[in-house]
Amino acid sequence: MPNVCQANHCRWASDRGRLMCIEHWRLLPGAMQGAVLKAWSALPTNAQRLSNLEYLEAAADAVEFIATKEGRLTRNAFRELAKRVKAQELKTCQ
Repeated sequence: MPNVCQANHCRWASDRGRLMCIEHWRLLPGAMQGAVLKAWSALPTNAQRLSNLEYLEAAADAVEFIATKEGRLTRNAFRELAKRVKAQELKTCQ
């Protein structure tokens, strides 16, 4: 089953393991693409990625970049997960 592009309001399919459809991915600056790919490839499973602050923040930045470009700022699930992971890390450190 194909994934859905994570850009706000996009329902195009994206390849398995891809954050966005090719049209939205190409709109990202190269450095932002690189940050997402680096964080994604460092972790072997989606469960690990969805609990990794580096990946979540890179994905959230990418989603927000596209949302700003398209004027479609809405809730960002990656940013919400990043906040939860960060809060959990702070609790663990105390």
